[in-house]
Amino acid sequence: MYDPEAIDGTLGRLLLSSRLARGLSEAEVARKLGVHVTTVSRWETDSTIPRPGQLTAIARALKIPRPHLANMRAAALLARRDALCLLVLFGLAACLLHLALGGAWWPDGFSDRLGE
Repeated sequence: MYDPEAIDGTLGRLLLSSRLARGLSEAEVARKLGVHVTTVSRWETDSTIPRPGQLTAIARALKIPRPHLANMRAAALLARRDALCLLVLFGLAACLLHLALGGAWWPDGFSDRLGE
């Protein structure tokens, strides 16, 4: 039985715990959903996120309420966006620090390699 309180964490953990609670293998879930077994594995490890069109079939196969699955998907997308924003900000901060410490914007000889 689905228990939202028992699920702590990510969309991948939700999918994994729901699959295991039903005694299904990744291959069985993949077959039910018409996807490759590595797709299921990537979902469960949060490497990728299921597409919106796949949510209804996933909800049926794993007996997860679709609204909860959609909310978990939205949270996963927001987490990825936040991580990307942080990565960009850290990269920008590193560039600004490099310039503030007197570093050149282009490494020596870089423009030569560009054909300038």
